[in-house]
Amino acid sequence: MEELVVEDNGWPLPAAIARVVGKLRLHLGGSSDAHKYRGTMKMLDLLEDKLSILRGESLLRVDADREEEAAAWLRQVKEAADEAEELVNAMEASAASDSSSLLLGVKYTVGKLVSACSEVESLLPVPGLDDDGLETPGDDVAALPPGPDQPFVVGRDEEIGVILEMILEDARFVADESVEERASAADGSQISRKGWIIDALRGIDLSDQRNQPAESAAAYQKKMGSRVKYTRVQSSTVSTMCNPTVIPIVGVGGVGKTALAQFIFDDERVQEHFRGQSAWVYFTDNIRKEEPMAQIFISMQPEHNMLDHAFSLNSLRVQLQSVIEGKRFLLVLDDVSDEIRAMWGDLRSALKKGAPGSVVLVTTNLYSVASFVGTTTPVFLDYLHYDDLWKLFKHHAFASYQSTEALEPIGRKIVDKVHGSPLAAKFIGASLRNCLDEAYWKRVLESWWWNVSSCSFDIHIISSFGICYSELPAYLRQCLVFCSIFPRNYLFEKYELIQMWIANGFVELDNTTVARKLEDVAGEWFDELVNKCFLQPTVWKAWYIMHSWVRDFAITLSSNEYQGVDCTMGNLPRSVRHLSIDMDAMNIPWTEYSIKQLRSLILFGGFRHNNSSKGFNNIYNILEGSYDAADSISERSYNTTDNDTADNISEWSSFSFDDGEVDIVAIILKRYCDIIGSILNRSTSLRLLSLSNLRANSATACIGDYPLEEDGIAQFVEFTTTHQMLPYLTHLRYLDFSHSGITKLPDSLCSLCNLQVLGLRGCRFTQLPRRMNSLVGLRHLHADADTVALIHGIGQLTRLQDLYEYRVKAEDGHTLIELKT
Repeated sequence: MEELVVEDNGWPLPAAIARVVGKLRLHLGGSSDAHKYRGTMKMLDLLEDKLSILRGESLLRVDADREEEAAAWLRQVKEAADEAEELVNAMEASAASDSSSLLLGVKYTVGKLVSACSEVESLLPVPGLDDDGLETPGDDVAALPPGPDQPFVVGRDEEIGVILEMILEDARFVADESVEERASAADGSQISRKGWIIDALRGIDLSDQRNQPAESAAAYQKKMGSRVKYTRVQSSTVSTMCNPTVIPIVGVGGVGKTALAQFIFDDERVQEHFRGQSAWVYFTDNIRKEEPMAQIFISMQPEHNMLDHAFSLNSLRVQLQSVIEGKRFLLVLDDVSDEIRAMWGDLRSALKKGAPGSVVLVTTNLYSVASFVGTTTPVFLDYLHYDDLWKLFKHHAFASYQSTEALEPIGRKIVDKVHGSPLAAKFIGASLRNCLDEAYWKRVLESWWWNVSSCSFDIHIISSFGICYSELPAYLRQCLVFCSIFPRNYLFEKYELIQMWIANGFVELDNTTVARKLEDVAGEWFDELVNKCFLQPTVWKAWYIMHSWVRDFAITLSSNEYQGVDCTMGNLPRSVRHLSIDMDAMNIPWTEYSIKQLRSLILFGGFRHNNSSKGFNNIYNILEGSYDAADSISERSYNTTDNDTADNISEWSSFSFDDGEVDIVAIILKRYCDIIGSILNRSTSLRLLSLSNLRANSATACIGDYPLEEDGIAQFVEFTTTHQMLPYLTHLRYLDFSHSGITKLPDSLCSLCNLQVLGLRGCRFTQLPRRMNSLVGLRHLHADADTVALIHGIGQLTRLQDLYEYRVKAEDGHTLIELKT
């Protein structure tokens, strides 16, 4: 059942097919041979009739004995839809006046799609709207504006008071004896483990939709027990020599640790106390040692653009110490895991330069982490009591409206079901806010999603996510699941993300409405995801984050179409369409993957491999010879990608070499170029390629003890673009080289007639290809003023949405007349 469920939710089947049908109608109707396609047009009519059956949650309601058959059918429909989309794209890309050769394949392709879709009625029973469906019942209530960025925190008065006294008065507290019980529960709970939702949801039988009685408020209240009590003590009884003071906030995911920290961070008294010297660091998976220091430096010195430079760890420490020395500061380290242990010594030594009274708030799921970094008693957060949870739910569900007599009893029963979880209450409340309709609220209350949370789970967070996700329209589901390929705690910038959606064809205009831009529609979709809490504002108002549990939930629903590759993945599904790769942990047998249908490729990391990494680090035990040996190995690695993987480097040990120095970095760099270049060569359907998240630092971007400097990243980017990629990627719409260090663009870039977004921020060029003005489809050019000034005849790029600076020159192609269009 797993594969079927996630395919349905992760890929909006009706929307994709409807888009293909609409484009085929347009092409066939406008063809000079339109009379030849009357039969095909009738098949398109039949295909549209099938779309209504595929909508909603039909694919979740398959008989248990037919799940495998239905999953195979779904894969067949997806392949047929992809084939039809490729045909449409070929039509759009064709410059020939006579496209009859392309139209010859239409009858076969449409017939194949109709045949596949016709099997749906025998496989998927379709429930009526009253059978627990979650479609929004109309637009009677307009969408409410999002709440304020300041988090709404209830039921945490004691914890807030304790933390504020620690910060503002340098007070010290001790906790009661229940701390030991909480510590054991925090580290032992399965929901403290990363990725638990993925494992849990994949083990749930979503076909079991029997109604089960919800645990009563009294029962779950009794299960919670009492909260930790804190007693203030004289500072003399506790060591006050620690600077900065490190205050851990501990609790399982979803209890509001980040919200509490942000509430403290934004408090006017706190900001005045630290005089604006504050910073926030979101911890990500595989975070590198220098990244927290870099984020702190940027937060306190926003005029410095750290992305334009590569700093060593020692250099960053010196830079950070110079900024905070003698100043009292507040720092929040959010969602910290065990990885803090490897970098805490360096970070702590830099932070000691701050003035006495400096404070670090650390949010974590693990008591072991809190005891490792903390200098005070940890502040524990439990689930909310019922009355506080009801206040939180009301805040998000009714906003500026008062709860009605009809809705309040239903809302209270819904609050019963979230079992004390603030995150669940927030999600359900925000979802219901758009429809204050009694019948709709009852359907949510009676939803079968409440049955999927096993009683062994401490909270019923999966149910709330499932209900809120099911209520999303197909276009928002697709946009949300796309976000799951980004790393945990990735900071999303609104306009970057919506341009990626547009490049992938997720966003289309409705011809029945007034003239609008694609960016306007996508921007509204983004705001809707924020309003529904799937994306959340950060302390930096221009950046947004996806809660790690929401990301895990989306990963589960994404099936095999959306994948983020890291060191935990041992294989790559053949059906991947949107892919991100952590270059620090690339360990995939690429030969088992048919890359032909890839739509998105985003690279992260900085080629960092240390002695504990898999794959390329094994070269130390192999290379003990000369440059001749290195050349032989490099040549073999370049030519045998189809029979080799990262872990198979040990096979090279059959070579024997003379003593001498070997350029290991050059060998590994060429190997990377080979693997990624091989992917790109076969990814002829690629729409999006982003290399802007590749980062190099002399201390950490390395192979073991061998550093890969910033110019190594640039070499990798230039190699893949010049020798491997651009001639084949005719469908490319989004290309981002920002901050990659690339210094030269190939002439073949100018042949990308479908390119809409080109990112060159932080790159330094002395010249650009002469025909850059032939990129007539370009809508967004992200580049420094120096780079824009190098483009000859920029006025021919008539679809550019914005140009922040233009330098007028006397020479042809750079005069003021270029701006007339």
